[in-house]
Amino acid sequence: MTGLPYEEDSQMSLRQLVRKSMASADAVVSDTELREKATSHFNTLLEQRPRKGGKEDDEGAVKLMNRLFGATAAAMESDEDKKRVALLKNYMQCLIGTTLGVDAFLPEYIEKEDEEEEDEEGEEEGQPAMSWADVAAKKSEEQETAVQRNAWCGRYEASLAAERREHARIRQMSKIYYQQQDEEPEDWGCFEPQFLPELPSETFCMPIFFPSEDSYHTFVTALKSAQETLYVCIFSMTDNTTAKALAQAKRRGVDVRIISDNEQRDAKGSDVIRLHEEEGIPYKMDSGDQFMHNKFAVIDQRMVLTGSFNWSISARYHNKENVLVTNIDSVVQAYQKEFERLWDMF
Repeated sequence: MTGLPYEEDSQMSLRQLVRKSMASADAVVSDTELREKATSHFNTLLEQRPRKGGKEDDEGAVKLMNRLFGATAAAMESDEDKKRVALLKNYMQCLIGTTLGVDAFLPEYIEKEDEEEEDEEGEEEGQPAMSWADVAAKKSEEQETAVQRNAWCGRYEASLAAERREHARIRQMSKIYYQQQDEEPEDWGCFEPQFLPELPSETFCMPIFFPSEDSYHTFVTALKSAQETLYVCIFSMTDNTTAKALAQAKRRGVDVRIISDNEQRDAKGSDVIRLHEEEGIPYKMDSGDQFMHNKFAVIDQRMVLTGSFNWSISARYHNKENVLVTNIDSVVQAYQKEFERLWDMF
């Protein structure tokens, strides 16, 4: 670890992160938003890793990660808290390995390296061999952790697969569409905007952009503000934190409804059916070959969230997306009317 130019700053940043997020290991593991925000910070740090021999110094970054999480686990008082730290580390390994394309961070590489290091340490210190009971218990813990890690990876991969299918189909449809167009474009005339009347002083119109956790905070807190109705029209929903906000609204007595694309009904990681089965949230889906490609939500008939943003993990953390949050009455009423029209249609 010596000689790494980013070691002191990295350790200081992550010590602060660990001190805040690990004040209670229970809070970190049970709070999805806190866990995902910690992951996002760690990803940012690793994207700035130095280069060695023309390549990123992945080995140094992996060692830094192991050292920091090792120190955190050592500071935990109970075995339960140490297990939770290990689970948090596994989540980070999975996300870093898949999003940055760094094989060194993928769980199978880490586990192999950790096993080799443990064997070497055991030989040097002359530790006694593990009993069969210890081996069985350790194997059971590893299997449980692997199941949880694979479930998260599965949701992330499903999110990417859904968006890849969406893009491929749009490209094909666009190709057919343009082949059918006339060579000469029609005379569309001039643009004639419909001017808004004077707006009240309480009116807002907020554009936010992704990837950004600050933007996501604005987005999800807007959803959580729903008191009476929350009408959602979305192509893809695979982000569990967003789904949790809808579930909580339903439990508060909010009238939550979802319209989604029929291709997402059985998509791996999709939250629409799960929210219906577990929370009783009603949903409808289109029945045609075309996409139900809207991405908006109407909250209490007073606010609209709309833009390019799918409610997916990849859109939240990686895609260049936008959302407009506004309470301009004419805009809100237009989206409310469109949701009701689509709900009756499907």
